[in-house]
Amino acid sequence: MYVAATAVKDALHLVRRACILDKRVEWECNSSHPVERPASAWTGTHVIFEISESPPMSFETTKRKNLTVLDFRHLGWDEKSKFFGYCNFGWGEALSKLKRLLESGDA
Repeated sequence: MYVAATAVKDALHLVRRACILDKRVEWECNSSHPVERPASAWTGTHVIFEISESPPMSFETTKRKNLTVLDFRHLGWDEKSKFFGYCNFGWGEALSKLKRLLESGDA
């Protein structure tokens, strides 16, 4: 699986390491890039999405169905990397758009 980063020359090569249908998927980035490119910081990191359900909490005043929870992790980062903040912001934007799309159908 290939995922575009900042440009075609920074395309990331992600290898699926685990997949449990409707539960979990994990990819490992095994690409190598020049150290001056943001994509270089991804090499050796793991991107994981896990889906679960959360029943209504006992203190909730309105009844609702189970809540779907998407747990996201990007593991293996060097927190001292000059690209850490850049990636953190990018994931924030991407996950915000995903949430908006899933809740309203409008990204």
